[in-house]
Amino acid sequence: MGFEKFLENGRSIILAYDHGVEHGPTDFNEKSVDPAFVMEVAEKGKFNGIALEKGLAEKYYNGKVPLILKEEDFLKQVKGVIDAGGVGVDETKAKLGGEHVFIWAARDVDTKEVLAFRASFTRSSLDAEIFLEQALECCENKPTFLVDKGPWYRDAFERLGPEYRHETPEGA
Repeated sequence: MGFEKFLENGRSIILAYDHGVEHGPTDFNEKSVDPAFVMEVAEKGKFNGIALEKGLAEKYYNGKVPLILKEEDFLKQVKGVIDAGGVGVDETKAKLGGEHVFIWAARDVDTKEVLAFRASFTRSSLDAEIFLEQALECCENKPTFLVDKGPWYRDAFERLGPEYRHETPEGA
């Protein structure tokens, strides 16, 4: 398919969903962590195209908006498990229609690649445990997790058993 498919009157509006996935959860608004919702936005918003990673396209692409497929998969969970030396974990709070949503991300500290991400409406030790299980599934080994001092992490790590240490970035 040629690029002209993406042009309308010499202009184009592309929904670049791949950017939020690569840059981490702070780039998403709360509803946008759901790829099915993003596909609906692309269609109803009459976007000229949508940019997706291969794994997301295979699972969620509905064919109603032209696709720009990212050639290189970014998420390790799409490619399989990795041998991580350390995994940095963090969450951020965002607002959607007056309601708070928490977006969790886990990144390999060496490669900086996103291993897992999740959105939840609560931020509890149970939410942390569910997310950490997802991150652990992406690792062949048992990496050390680096986390801030959020109280929701302690109980989750004690139940799951992986090593962890508190580390807060400078300036945070």
